[in-house]
Amino acid sequence: GMLLAYSILEILIFNRYTTMQGMAQSNPNDIPDLSVIASSASDSEEREALIHTIQSLSLELQQTLVIENLLHIFCEKVAALIPCDSVCFENKEKNIFWQKGETAQHHCQYQLNLEGVSLGTVVCTRAHPFSDHDLQIIEWLVAILIYPVRNGLLYQEALFSALKDGLTGAGNRKAYDDAINREMDKATRSHQKLALLIVDIDHFKNFNDSYGH
Repeated sequence: GMLLAYSILEILIFNRYTTMQGMAQSNPNDIPDLSVIASSASDSEEREALIHTIQSLSLELQQTLVIENLLHIFCEKVAALIPCDSVCFENKEKNIFWQKGETAQHHCQYQLNLEGVSLGTVVCTRAHPFSDHDLQIIEWLVAILIYPVRNGLLYQEALFSALKDGLTGAGNRKAYDDAINREMDKATRSHQKLALLIVDIDHFKNFNDSYGH
């Protein structure tokens, strides 16, 4: 059967004014296959929807490395099974914050950890409390998200490195080309004027010889 691959998933669940905290430490061999997951469904219709969502989520998350796209896919799949008012992802270390919908009173929060590394936090909220069954389904879906998020973060880091000078951290020529084309397109679409300021630093060769090599 298909395994839901994740390593360590910390679960913080908040409903009403009661806080329940626990930690599930698992490896791929500990995760139930689809037949076990499907057996948790209350009827055949829910079982079919659950299997379809898990399979399609796994496949669609493999089709992109862009964090925002991964989260949009995840949000749609969660909402198909468990109605939520909002889904949020945050990685403070990499200054990433993404949210869809308006935050509601009741929420469940999942800390994504893989091999001792924190990948970020996923929070789902809605106006009424989540049932234990709802939380179990969300946990399974979050588990599928962990490896794609890890790959997306690595991809984003590689893109960032490709656009920065390794010594100074300043944008390189590729970053300039991307930025100027983006801003020109933006100015054209909004019918706004665009100004470019070019500064020439005197005797920069001396600075480069002293600090740039």
